[in-house]
Amino acid sequence: MAKNDGEPTMIPTWGYVALRSKDKKTMVQVFTDLSTGLIKYTQVCQRAESWHLWGPPTEVERVD
Repeated sequence: MAKNDGEPTMIPTWGYVALRSKDKKTMVQVFTDLSTGLIKYTQVCQRAESWHLWGPPTEVERVD
């Protein structure tokens, strides 16, 4: 059970989905607003081999 530390309780407002390529070398992370379902932020990470750590994330955005 959570302790009452005097701080207000954080209520998550963003959802999170991680998508990986079949070879497990590319990952797309999608953050959404839970109240509207709209995408708020998206980033891509890559790695040289499937057992390596993820490289630094790159923010991506929609191009119209």
